[in-house]
Amino acid sequence: MSAALGAAFFVLAARAPAPEPPTLRLFFTLDTPDLARVIREARKAAGADRFRPVFLLDQWPRAPFEPAPEFLEAVAELGQDIPVIDVEGLDLARRFGVRSTPCVVRTGKRAHRASGTRIDWKELIACD
Repeated sequence: MSAALGAAFFVLAARAPAPEPPTLRLFFTLDTPDLARVIREARKAAGADRFRPVFLLDQWPRAPFEPAPEFLEAVAELGQDIPVIDVEGLDLARRFGVRSTPCVVRTGKRAHRASGTRIDWKELIACD
């Protein structure tokens, strides 16, 4: 009997999802101030954590529209494609209560949020 219970526990434990590694999410929009600097600081602060930039399109641009060169340069520094419509990112923004950008949310054992262009990165990363 105890062997059967032990085997059942092992099967359930094997099916449990692995805990998500700490992740630093950076939420930004077309008009986020000092975006290039915030991206560099966020990436550096993430260190070994996963880094997940989330572009939030807060309003559909009028045609014809070309983003500001500063925005394009900042996004190019990310070195990865950023979806214009990021359904998962929108869900995350709602879940974490993102109201202004830049906003950073670090998740691990708990979620910690900071916003503004002068984020205390050491404090944010130290929280857990």
